[in-house]
Amino acid sequence: MANINLSLRPCAAKVTKKCVTSKAAWDALRGEYESTALVRLNGLYSALFKTRFESFTSIQQYVDHILSIAEHLEAIGQPFADNVVGGIILGGLPEQFRSLTLGIQGSKQTTSVKFDQKLTVAG
Repeated sequence: MANINLSLRPCAAKVTKKCVTSKAAWDALRGEYESTALVRLNGLYSALFKTRFESFTSIQQYVDHILSIAEHLEAIGQPFADNVVGGIILGGLPEQFRSLTLGIQGSKQTTSVKFDQKLTVAG
């Protein structure tokens, strides 16, 4: 169990945290990630694009949620480029962040998200 849990990304570790045996962990992971069917893919896309900052109590929770969905997409072979995930994060921010998003969009800077869970703006 320790080897399995240590090799997982945070979003996958949530799937196995209640498992007692390694077989149960593998079964839980298989059930979570084996299905790459169109329905699962569409569900993840829908969740990603409908995510809005207002649904969360902190910016960290908001970013973590989007990164978790992006990690699930990557795990089933449908990754988004980091700059696209960064754009999705910016696009879900409320009006109070408008000057920030317009400033980034109007500059030559690009947004990127690294899976160490930090939003960076690089120029």
